[in-house]
Amino acid sequence: MEDFELKVPLAKHWDAGDLALHCSLALGAAAVLGLSVILSEQVLRGMGVELCRFYSWSSLPCPGCGLTRAFCAISDGEFGRAWELNPFSFLFYVACVALLFWPFLRLAFPGLQLRLTSSRAFVFAPLLLVAAMWVFGLCRIVTTLMDRGILNL
Repeated sequence: MEDFELKVPLAKHWDAGDLALHCSLALGAAAVLGLSVILSEQVLRGMGVELCRFYSWSSLPCPGCGLTRAFCAISDGEFGRAWELNPFSFLFYVACVALLFWPFLRLAFPGLQLRLTSSRAFVFAPLLLVAAMWVFGLCRIVTTLMDRGILNL
């Protein structure tokens, strides 16, 4: 009996650790997207689980508040509701889809990772995203405090 040998060639620039990392990220993205398809916003509310520690501690929304429910809304096709919950959810949803398919994209387009990681946008886009989320979060906190009559500007 012959030994079984995998005949699928891996790209030369992949090592076992790299492959494991990318496949782990893809599995994590698949889990997040899968749960967002299975769960709905109503189910999340019915579970009685507080998803945001900052909100449960302060009763104020954090910059990421609403992302989980917005993912569920996007998966349900409720794009307007997702935007209301957290407009950044669309960027993170697209990032999850990209992570899901990244190992396949990297195999199909071997130079893609080098082109992406060597661009300035690869460094500055995440920093800009984090800064924009914090500004958004601070605006939501100020708006919440004004609505409650705690802050008057």
